[in-house]
Amino acid sequence: MRLGLHYWSYSRPVDPAAIAATLGETARIAEAAEVSAFSVMDHFVQLEGPAAADDPMLEGYSTLAYAGMGVSEVQVMPDRHPVEYTEQLAAQVVPRLAEVA
Repeated sequence: MRLGLHYWSYSRPVDPAAIAATLGETARIAEAAEVSAFSVMDHFVQLEGPAAADDPMLEGYSTLAYAGMGVSEVQVMPDRHPVEYTEQLAAQVVPRLAEVA
């Protein structure tokens, strides 16, 4: 059986300056525990429900790059397929760029 870890909340620790260190440490602990996959939310805003909408949210791919710097065996990945994410992002951003131009 393979086990994955989904890192979905950036509200702990409370100090925003410590979020990156905590993220990296969590990825290293996951790898040491032989977790096979480490994923993060790829949203630009926190989803209302499991967390408050105004809780901190990090951009998914930069977060994965940072988490992946400290590991070599665990697979880091977004919670959606990259093509699906890119299509959804383009559908939201491109029309807004046209409004600004």
